[in-house]
Amino acid sequence: MTSRDPGPGVSASEAPAASETTREAPREGPPEAAAAAGKGAAGRGRGELGLWVLLCAAGAGLTMLAAGGDWTTASFPGGTAVTLEGTRLTPVLIPLALAAGAGTLAVPAARGVWRRAVAVVVALCGAGILAGVRAGTAGGAAMEALRDERSFATAGRVVTETAWLWPGATIAGGLVLVVAGVAALLRGGRWSGMSDRYDSPAGRSRTPAGTPRSERAMWDAIDGGDDPTTEPPPDRGHP
Repeated sequence: MTSRDPGPGVSASEAPAASETTREAPREGPPEAAAAAGKGAAGRGRGELGLWVLLCAAGAGLTMLAAGGDWTTASFPGGTAVTLEGTRLTPVLIPLALAAGAGTLAVPAARGVWRRAVAVVVALCGAGILAGVRAGTAGGAAMEALRDERSFATAGRVVTETAWLWPGATIAGGLVLVVAGVAALLRGGRWSGMSDRYDSPAGRSRTPAGTPRSERAMWDAIDGGDDPTTEPPPDRGHP
């Protein structure tokens, strides 16, 4: 069996050492990729949270505005007509819109299971608004609201007509709140909270100062909503 000649001027013992130097150094890509992904995820989370707050505020505000509009007109014999607002036909609309607005303000301040609980409340408020619109536009809603009218007691046949502009706007506001609540329930765990800016980096990091984070630690920080590039301050010790 013949052996290969390593070449002139190179001994056989030096050939393996020379080949080992051609090996590639281990790449340092994953930690840097995790850091870049962490910054991108944090930016997207803040953007999603801001858009979510605006949508919820729009849904609650639209509901409150539309609930005060004229929904139904009741015409009595003799040409007398009475206009009924949405709040008179279904009084639950304003309280539900206010509760959804309070939940909107609570989501950025809450985290974890509490944020999901508030998201469920926002979605339920939207569903309650939709149910309120259905009840307020039912056939007997106007009759029930008119029971205190003096003319209603002596009137014969009363004709009611519903203008769907304001009830439709209320439906839109309720749908926005339902969708926003479901979105916060599914994606709210990825959003940063108001308390994040006050959390000390040392409390968020489990690695000692000066020790580079491993790839696993960086991805764990991303999953927890923290910035993996933030290092804890050095421990100065106690005098």
